[in-house]
Amino acid sequence: MRALLGVFWVIEYVYGGFIGLNLAIMAFLTYRFSICQAKIDALHEFSLTLEPTSHNLDGLAEKIEDIVADTLENLEMPTASDHFTGGIMQMAQMLFMRKLGLDKLQGMLPNQHFEQEEAYDQNLHES
Repeated sequence: MRALLGVFWVIEYVYGGFIGLNLAIMAFLTYRFSICQAKIDALHEFSLTLEPTSHNLDGLAEKIEDIVADTLENLEMPTASDHFTGGIMQMAQMLFMRKLGLDKLQGMLPNQHFEQEEAYDQNLHES
C-alpha cells in the first residue's frame, strides 16, 4: 500500500512539473508576442506619417508597352536548324534521364490513364 502511495506522489510531481513548464512557456510566448505587437504598432504609426508617392509608377504602362513591342518586333520564325537542335536536345535529355534512372518516374502513359478511366466509368454504371 505504501509503495502505491509513493507512485501517486511521483505522478503528481511529474504532472505538476509539466503544468509548471507549460505555464512558463506560455508566459514567455505571451511576453514575446507583446513585444512583437508593440513593434507592429510602432511601424503602423510610422507608416501613417509617410505620404504616399507614386513616382515609381509614373510611366510604368508605357515602359511595359515598349518592352512588349520590342519583344514582338524581335521575334523570328524558327529555322530548320532550330528544329534540328531542338530534336537533338530532346534526345539528349531522354538519354540523360534514362542514365540517371529518372525515366521510371514518368508514371502511366496517357492511353493507360484513359483505359483506367473507362474501366472506372463502366464499374460505376454496372453497380
